[in-house]
Amino acid sequence: MRTDDVQKAACIAQCPAPNMDEPKTFKTPNLFRVTPNFYRSAQLKKENVPELESFGIKNVVSLRAFHSDKDLFKKTAIKTHRIKIYTWAISDDEIVAAL
Repeated sequence: MRTDDVQKAACIAQCPAPNMDEPKTFKTPNLFRVTPNFYRSAQLKKENVPELESFGIKNVVSLRAFHSDKDLFKKTAIKTHRIKIYTWAISDDEIVAAL
């Protein structure tokens, strides 16, 4: 692992404990607020997009290896970023890239 990657991971590890909202707070299934500006969820569907837009979300990072979410957000201001993660063979570098 490169030194700058280790520093990034260390910085993230030192962040305060996340403030997780209850899942029932959101319409999107399995959506949690990790920090005031960071959410995580399971695979999104078309009907979830308006809720994300209402939160002012500007970027979505997909970790899916075989499918893109680009079409899901095509008609929105939300930008998509994809980091292909093969969960059966994940490396330290891939974990750091996703963070």
